[in-house]
Amino acid sequence: MFQILFVLKIMAVILTVPVTGTIDLTPIDNTDGEWVAPGYEVITELEFNPLEYVDTVQAAQAFFMDTDEGEKLRLILVGDNRVLVFDEPWETYREYPIESPWEVFSVTFSRNGRYLAIGLSKDTLINDGYFEREERVYQGIRIEITENDILSEYYDPRPGGVAYYYYLSDGGRITGSNERGVIALFPQGDIEEFLSRAPKSIMWQRRGCSYNETLIAIGNTVISDGSRGIQSYDWSGNLLWETPIGDRNLTGLRVSPSGEYVLAPARNGGVVCYSGEDGSRLWETAEGLLCDFPQISPTENIWVMAPDEIGHYYFYSGTLNDHYTLDQLSIYELQPGSMHPVCLNVNNLGCSLTWLSVPHSDLTRTLLLSPDQKPFYISETYDVGFNALSFKFTHAQSADYYFKSTISAISEDGSRISYTDYQTIKVLRFEEVE
Repeated sequence: MFQILFVLKIMAVILTVPVTGTIDLTPIDNTDGEWVAPGYEVITELEFNPLEYVDTVQAAQAFFMDTDEGEKLRLILVGDNRVLVFDEPWETYREYPIESPWEVFSVTFSRNGRYLAIGLSKDTLINDGYFEREERVYQGIRIEITENDILSEYYDPRPGGVAYYYYLSDGGRITGSNERGVIALFPQGDIEEFLSRAPKSIMWQRRGCSYNETLIAIGNTVISDGSRGIQSYDWSGNLLWETPIGDRNLTGLRVSPSGEYVLAPARNGGVVCYSGEDGSRLWETAEGLLCDFPQISPTENIWVMAPDEIGHYYFYSGTLNDHYTLDQLSIYELQPGSMHPVCLNVNNLGCSLTWLSVPHSDLTRTLLLSPDQKPFYISETYDVGFNALSFKFTHAQSADYYFKSTISAISEDGSRISYTDYQTIKVLRFEEVE
């Protein structure tokens, strides 16, 4: 059996951590169809075709919401310049229409399913007294979905006429970043000062933000001493701290929900956890395997990640204590190692949703792992090749790439999930059987 050792360094203490176990994926070899753990059945609560409501899916996402009646799933669909909100039991929907001739060019969701930041554009004729010319103008709408209403406020999504990456907090605050750094957009910060900054390359940058309004992190960027590193900002655009990363080439950047820590996996192996307060290193794994696709639970005590190397695929699972130092690191090898994992979501119990894709292929399956990293549910095989998709998320934008390009939601107890095979959006429930 293939063996690999990981070295974990915490406060100068070096621990050798072997592969903890395996994730048995033999059910995948036995069928291309749906599979659920013995003793359970799959109940399809919703099989939603967004093309029954819109011609073009500009963005969509699912959220499990706490309500007075318990946990309910909200599905938000943006298409044909309309915002449609479906709350369980999904029999009706609320709609917010975008006034013509404005058209949607970007959509960002808050993680709690309450807010959207929508960038709009239109072409207009400008007369400068000598010539008439056509010019594209921009406008933003911040949408708040309350229990009974859909409220909206306007903001400038492209101050200075330049493009931004957008961040949206659970409180509805909007911030942007580009080659000049970070700037508050709603409420708007000092645009003149921001535009006066010298631009720097954003190639290979990685970005992440907290769910609250404490921290935005930019990685693989040039810091003040001229080296490559990570810069941390508050949501007003003020630089909080920066730290060098040496020759590490970050593959991703994940900020914990409250901004207490930042996970920074690297292409040349290993993951470093930085303090959100001052950028100091809390702990790190030794260089070894390529690491990517980190996800953090809402209470930020559990994280998952998918490292891999040629011929072998692995799954990290880490638990943190109240001081955000590592309590436990578990490393599982996927066997048979024929499918590449991409972590999409993890809940507070440690249930995680993961893509499994055939290398060099567009064939993919959705895997739900239990907290002890055993397969609980595996979807049918579906094709994520561009030409095979019935709908695409054409204008969704997020610092988290996979949050914008797929549907991924897990209930608090792990008994319900929502995902998409790009033919429909599904809501499934798992029940015990005798």
